[in-house]
Amino acid sequence: MDSSPMIAFMGFEESPEEKRLLGRLGKMLIAISSEKQKSLERVAYEAGVSKGYIYDIAKGKANPSILILHRIASVLDVPVWKLTRSY
Repeated sequence: MDSSPMIAFMGFEESPEEKRLLGRLGKMLIAISSEKQKSLERVAYEAGVSKGYIYDIAKGKANPSILILHRIASVLDVPVWKLTRSY
């Protein structure tokens, strides 16, 4: 079971496909940040999220809301779909 208290409370665990999606999101976040020459710390600051959270997204361990994805995409000046495309 996932270590997140809310997810554990709900009895929900991500499927293997969902875990792969989150992993791809993390890889794209890292790749696009690097391409745009922005550190993950800078992306976090500009998107208004903690460094820990942005690193969890980058590692595929966090499941960000669409609003957070929109903020990150805006900081990186890319459409949201670009963060979720296959790497």
